[in-house]
This record gives sequence, structure tokens and C-alpha cells, in this order.
Amino acid sequence: MSEQPAVVTDADEAYEIIKSIARRTSSGSIPAPVIYALVGNLKSAGGYTLAEALQNMANGLQASLKTHDVYDEGGDAAANADQAAAELKAAAKLAEQIGRHLDAAQTAINRQGYRPKA
Repeated sequence: MSEQPAVVTDADEAYEIIKSIARRTSSGSIPAPVIYALVGNLKSAGGYTLAEALQNMANGLQASLKTHDVYDEGGDAAANADQAAAELKAAAKLAEQIGRHLDAAQTAINRQGYRPKA
């Protein structure tokens, strides 16, 4: 069995990190400055950078048809790659939209602070 490409290992690590954020944010009480910091990082990574990565994957998948001996045991490799690339590009547009929503959320709370209640 061959070792996974580094990009797949990176995606595995990203999954674990997002899962950890989901667990750590499940407490129910998170003040605005903490959310602001979280959203700032997620906006870049989960929104705009994810959009770029998805677009790159779509382009790379289509390019692989010319650079690799691609086969598809279930049908037409080129047609299936084109369909997958179209879905990846659609997902990239949604990730950009997520980035815009996260940016708006961050802007809405950018002046908030907090003091722990006694």
C-alpha cells in the first residue's frame, strides 16, 4: 500500500481541527472577541482559501486526464471528471459566499468586548 499524498494528510488534519473547533464551541457561551478571532481565521481558511483549493482541485482533476492514464471502471472517465470538476467549482463559489458571510459576521461584532460576570 502506498503512502497518502501530503495534500490528503493535510485534509485529514483540517478535518480533525474543524471537528475540535466544533467540540470546543459546543459550550453555548462564547463572547464576541473570541468569536471575532475564530471567524477571522475561519473566514480566510474555510471561506476564501477553501474556495481557492476547490477551484485548484477542479482544474487539477481535469488536467490529470492529459497527464495520467486515467480510467473509470464505472463509465466515461472524462465525463465523470468533468461532472466532479463542475461540482467542485460550485462548491468553490459557495465557499466564497461563506467567506463573505463570515466577514459580515466579524464586522458586526468588531467593537464588542466583555467582562466576566461576577
